[in-house]
Amino acid sequence: MKPTYEQLEAELATTKTQLSTAEAKLGKMAGLLKLALERIAKLEEQLNKTSKNSSKPPSTDQKSNAPDKKRKKRKSHLGRSRAPYPQDRVNHQVSCKRRCCPHCNSNKLQQLSDAPFSWQQVELPEIQAIVTQFDCLKYKCKDCNRRSMGKLPEGIPFSAFGPKLMAFVVCLTGRFHLAKREAITLVKDLYDIDLSEGSVINVEENVSSALDAIYGKISQYVIEGHLCRYFDETSWRNSGKRQYAWIGTTKRAAYYRIDPHRSREALFKMIGKFTDRPAVTDRYGVYNVLDGPRQYCLAHLIRDFHAYSERDGEDGGIGKQIADELCKICKTHTKWGEEKISKSQYSGYLRHSKHRLSEYLIDGLALGSDDLSGLCERLSDEFERLWTFRSIEGMDPTNNMAERDLRKLVLWRKKSYGTRSERGQKFVERITSVVETLKKNQKRPLQFLEDAIIAFYRKQPPPSIAPSLGI
Repeated sequence: MKPTYEQLEAELATTKTQLSTAEAKLGKMAGLLKLALERIAKLEEQLNKTSKNSSKPPSTDQKSNAPDKKRKKRKSHLGRSRAPYPQDRVNHQVSCKRRCCPHCNSNKLQQLSDAPFSWQQVELPEIQAIVTQFDCLKYKCKDCNRRSMGKLPEGIPFSAFGPKLMAFVVCLTGRFHLAKREAITLVKDLYDIDLSEGSVINVEENVSSALDAIYGKISQYVIEGHLCRYFDETSWRNSGKRQYAWIGTTKRAAYYRIDPHRSREALFKMIGKFTDRPAVTDRYGVYNVLDGPRQYCLAHLIRDFHAYSERDGEDGGIGKQIADELCKICKTHTKWGEEKISKSQYSGYLRHSKHRLSEYLIDGLALGSDDLSGLCERLSDEFERLWTFRSIEGMDPTNNMAERDLRKLVLWRKKSYGTRSERGQKFVERITSVVETLKKNQKRPLQFLEDAIIAFYRKQPPPSIAPSLGI
C-alpha cells in the first residue's frame, strides 16, 4: 500500500529535523575539533621550545646522538713550549750525572763543555696551617673592683680564623660555589684545619660585613654612572620561597640585588631615581619606567621570531625573514666592533637593514596570525628602540652581557637551591658583585678579599678595585 501524502509529509519533516540536529552536532564537533587542533599546535610548539626559539637556557636542550660516521680530521695545532722560570724562582737545583754509558756500559765518559739540558719541575709544598695563640692576661681593678683582660693586637679579629683563611673559605663557597661540606673537606685535606658548617656561615657573615662599603661603591658606579647599563632578572629561592635576583651591569662593574618581587617597585629599589641613564633590556613591561635612551635586546627578538619561523603558512615565512634580518644586524655590529668594516659600510648596512625590517614588520602585521600580528604592531610602534645602539657609543644591540653575568647566579641556584636566610642572601649579593667586578677589571679575588678583611678589622678604608673609576 502506497503511503499517503500526509505520511510522506510527516516523514519529510522528521528527516529535516534529524538533518538539522545532525548539522548542529557536526558544527559543534567542528568547533571542538578546531579548538583541539589549535590546542595541539600550541602544545607541540611548547614541546619543541629550545634555547634557540625561546628564553630557555642551553642546558635544558635535549642533545641528539651523534651519527656514526667518519668525521673530518681536525687540523693539528702547533705545540707551545713552556717558558722556564727565572733563576730567582728556582728553589732547588740538582745536578744529574752518569757513571757509565747507557749504550755500551763503558765508564769512560767525557763531560762536554756545552750547557746542560735543564728541566724544571714544579711541585706543591707541604703546607701546614699557622696556629697563633693569644694569651689575654686577666686583671682586676683595685679602685672599682672590676675585672678585665688583655686586648688583642690591632687588626686581629676576635675569631678562630685569620683573614687569609676567611678569604680562602669565601672564595670556595662564593666564587667557586662549592657546597659548605665540600669546602670543609678541601680545607681539611689541604691544611688539616677543622671547620664546621656553622663556622663557614659565620665567616661568610663577617666577610659580607667587610664587603658592605665596596658593595655600596659598585652600586653607585653602576646605577648613578652615565655608562650604558644592562638589566635582567631571574628567579631565586630564599627560605623556601620564590624571589628574584636582579642585575645591573656595565663593562667594568656588576651589581646584584635579590628582592622578593619581580615588580616595578623592586626595580625602583635597585635604581632609585636614576631612570634617565641609557640602558639595554628585554621587553618586560617593568622596564618601561626607564625614561632614558633604551635599546630592546635583539637576541630575545631573534628567538621569538625563530619560533614563528617553525610554523606553517605565512607565519613561517615572515618569522624567518625577520629573524634572519635581526641576525644580520647583530653580525654587522660585531664586524664593526672588530674593525672589519668601515664606518660608512656600517652605516650603509644598517640603513638597508632598517628599511627591510620595517617592511617585514608591516607584512607580519597584515598577514600574520593574531599573536604574530600583535608582536609586529608593538615593534612597529616602538621601532626606534631597536636602533638606539646606533646613536650611543659603546651600547650593544643585545642584552647578552647581563645574561652572561646573571648566569653565575643561575648555576649557583641550581647547585644550592638558593639561600635560607637574610644573611645568606646578603652574602650572595655582596660576594657575587665584588667577584664579578674584580673579574671585569682583571683582578684576583683571593688577595683582594684578604685585603678587604684586614682593612675591615683594622677599621681602615676598604681597598679599591679600580681607583680611576671610584670603585
